Amino acid sequence: MTRNGKVGVQFMPTMKSRKSLTQKLKGIFRRFQPQPISRIIGIINPILRGWVNYFRVGMSSRCFGVPGRGSVNPSPLGDGSSG
Repeated sequence: MTRNGKVGVQFMPTMKSRKSLTQKLKGIFRRFQPQPISRIIGIINPILRGWVNYFRVGMSSRCFGVPGRGSVNPSPLGDGSSG
């Protein structure tokens, strides 16, 4: 079931796809480390946008642990504030 209660596609990107994306991003981060952050963002945005659009059917957000609607991210500092 989808979030709206309808029957839908229930697949996630494979581990191979996720690993390929993370390796690609790591390479870009390493290669462009001394560059301004705005340039790095300009380089990775089209890659991420394309990947998300390709895998938008299904439950790709679950494979990365993206919180759903109404959930609260705990603070990484453990001080009780939302992150």
